Amino acid sequence: MAEPYFQDASSRRAKMIAVLRLIHKVYSALIFLPLYIALSFVLLIFCVVLCLFDERIAGRYVARPWGKLAYLLLPSPVKLTGSENLDPKQSYVVVVNHISQFDILALYGWLDLDLKWVMKKELRMIPIIGWGSAAMGHIFLDRKNRDVAKRQLNDLKKTLRPGVSVLFFPEGTRSPTPEMLPFKKGAFIIAKDLELPILPVTINGTQKILPVGGYIPSFGRAHIHIHPPLSQEQVAELTPSELSERAQAIIATARKH
Repeated sequence: MAEPYFQDASSRRAKMIAVLRLIHKVYSALIFLPLYIALSFVLLIFCVVLCLFDERIAGRYVARPWGKLAYLLLPSPVKLTGSENLDPKQSYVVVVNHISQFDILALYGWLDLDLKWVMKKELRMIPIIGWGSAAMGHIFLDRKNRDVAKRQLNDLKKTLRPGVSVLFFPEGTRSPTPEMLPFKKGAFIIAKDLELPILPVTINGTQKILPVGGYIPSFGRAHIHIHPPLSQEQVAELTPSELSERAQAIIATARKH
């Protein structure tokens, strides 16, 4: 007699979850997106103005609250672990796996570093994210033109200030499957050239908030884990290929599918 009862309870729970997901989807489409886009335009104006004085101030007082605001309004919690492995005063080459556009918002909001982002050129065309990133001097890499990309990275090396870190998504794009794509070597060449430690970071959960090809965010739980950095000595000793393989293996240890 107990089995039908538990089956009914399980069925009711599944139906309730489905209804709650539908309600959240409607909220996300009709309230969250219009509200967040409007607030983002206001913050974009502040960002552009502050960038005239100091890009780092814009990052700390506009970009960081902007990232947190998205998760607050959605609402979706973000868990940060491994923060003891990060020294905010140290410059790093930060490498992160890429599974969703919401990675950018989570990293802006919770990664306590002054960052220069290296991202694919196509992201410059995304309203608000692209415009704000351009105003803050982030690098939009032309992956189809290797000469231009090389020149862009050389310019980055010349202009990088002490205490500012460089962030790469070394897969180059979001992975459409749970498996990571092979890491490209650019981030690790830059780390060797700049003699900077490499900070591997794993992000999980954002693909459930906004998957590849999705437009309306859903509820999800994001988790950012900061791993111990690869030291300057390790960066000096290993080749870019070896650094790439090691960083990807480290990031994979905390990946959840």
